[in-house]
Amino acid sequence: MLRVDGTSTDFGYSACVTGRSPSLRHEFYEACRRSVVAKLMNQKQELFNLSPAGIPCVRTGAITNIHSSEYRHTEPRFRDIVEGFIKVNNLIISSSMVTVSQHMQYQTVFTDPAMAVEFINYHATVARLGIFKNM
Repeated sequence: MLRVDGTSTDFGYSACVTGRSPSLRHEFYEACRRSVVAKLMNQKQELFNLSPAGIPCVRTGAITNIHSSEYRHTEPRFRDIVEGFIKVNNLIISSSMVTVSQHMQYQTVFTDPAMAVEFINYHATVARLGIFKNM
């Protein structure tokens, strides 16, 4: 499934039908994404707290509110940020770095909280984000 920001996910009809589990690299990517979610949600809230009349969409200029918008990566794309993190830290991705799927677990996270903190800090130095109107 292709997302609006150009990234993709393998959770969809075909993945369900084939029964293939996500690759280790994809699981690492998801752990990276999960590590920054709370911070990005807080940043979005802060932006709208500072601009209660709304914020223009970076693409269309349409005024958005917190419920009619997404706070997304502009440049670089998130997958490129993850690749940069792997390269900068000379990481060799292993299954011990991320949680193993378990019953009722829907999100992959890092097994070492320090890795999550390292990614959050790296992300903060390279990510550029913007407010986009929901389609």
